[in-house]
Amino acid sequence: MPHEATDSFWQSRRLEKAIFTPVVEAGAIRAAVLVFVGYYLGARVGFALTFQPHPISVFWPPNSILLAALLLTSPRIWWFLLLAAFPAHLIAELQSQVPPTMVVCWFISNCSEAVIGAGLTRCLLRGPVRFDNLRSVAAFCLCAGFLGPFLSSFIDAGFVALNGWGQGSYVENWRARFFSNFLSALTLAPAILTWFDFRPTQWRRISSGHALEGSVLFLGLVIASTVVLYNARTNPDPVLFYAPLPFLLWAVFRFGARATSAAILIVTLLAIWSSAHGHGPFTSQSAEINARSIQMFLIVMTVPIMLLAAGIQERRKAEERFAEAFRSGPDPMSIIRQRDGILIDVNDHWVNTFGHERKDAIGRSLLDLNLCLSKGGHVQQMIGFSQSEPIRDLDCEVRAKAGEVRHVSLSADVVEMGNEPCFVVIIRDITDRKKAEEMSRDFAHASRLAIVGELSASIAHEINQPLGAIHYSAHPAAYTQTGDADGTARR
Repeated sequence: MPHEATDSFWQSRRLEKAIFTPVVEAGAIRAAVLVFVGYYLGARVGFALTFQPHPISVFWPPNSILLAALLLTSPRIWWFLLLAAFPAHLIAELQSQVPPTMVVCWFISNCSEAVIGAGLTRCLLRGPVRFDNLRSVAAFCLCAGFLGPFLSSFIDAGFVALNGWGQGSYVENWRARFFSNFLSALTLAPAILTWFDFRPTQWRRISSGHALEGSVLFLGLVIASTVVLYNARTNPDPVLFYAPLPFLLWAVFRFGARATSAAILIVTLLAIWSSAHGHGPFTSQSAEINARSIQMFLIVMTVPIMLLAAGIQERRKAEERFAEAFRSGPDPMSIIRQRDGILIDVNDHWVNTFGHERKDAIGRSLLDLNLCLSKGGHVQQMIGFSQSEPIRDLDCEVRAKAGEVRHVSLSADVVEMGNEPCFVVIIRDITDRKKAEEMSRDFAHASRLAIVGELSASIAHEINQPLGAIHYSAHPAAYTQTGDADGTARR
């Protein structure tokens, strides 16, 4: 029918627009240009970071750059970005005298790694990759860092064997490619993902003290890494391996995931560059063993640091959300230490309700502030400081600083504040409700008294009716009776 044909036509047009519109958008074109440039430069860096005399790539950036690009963009334009990377791959590989068939095969395996890693990560997270929570970092390490290189390395090693290119067995080629791409995915991709949305204007919001601290951190990290990794001795003191660790932990605790990813990348590049040029502790054996040793060293260092940074960021954000909710809560709230009932913090509603200044209340107990009325015991008995279970809707009376008595309902949850068990107490003022209940009870009592009075009057009236009838019915007999002189009655 005409209407159905028209609807089908417009549906097909909308589908074509949904597929092809991202290609002509400026954002997609800009992303494709960045992928082309980044892929080519990454390939040149990867060729430079090889252990001679065998061309073993210890660190291969192009795949990680492509992986980061896929994670930052919509899946609808992934094919467009892969096409943009193809000419960069051709230029870089053909300059290295690689056969054209091997070039095409390597591009297929490189794309497969990026697509597998990005696809699995997106399916698991159902959203963008964020390095400020443990779940996101764990999903990235598992899918993009491990599974992508692990699965695609079988394809790559198969292509090498099929084309008869290179040396070594299938297992050796698989192992070399897997560790190379595993390391680059763990160190380079997070740096791209965390720094991609950073704008130059954000530097203005950084205080001079924070900027100076960051400069000292990265300068110390470079010096410590240089001292350790450019050490000419083949058997250095094992303690020197821990020299960059304090600076990495400094970045974790003070600057978050963005600075941590940059610090890890700096250590990685310095370690591989020094080993590739015959410096440092990873130069005493064959090229294969040296490459494997430095890769394992950097992988084992990177994963815990990333997870630690994510855990700290997650806890910091949770504390910020709690502080915001605590400050802006609609009810008076206080944080009370469990073991002795000392106030640790109060919000503005608490100050307005009880009249005590915040600085005067913190560090004192509710008894010291004379807030609680002694109707059945101490503060510990009223809100259960000796318990570890939450308190729900506990009614009691409190006294404000001005002496006004208020009826409140307390609810408290046990939380850890600085490794100290504390109660977060929410106070709801129910004074008006109590007054309304009392008025309702008084009204009900008065109503009952009135009903009882009316019922008593009704009962008395009903009782008086037959008594009156009996009384009045007795009078005619008296009037009809006569007596003899002797006092005997007769009819």
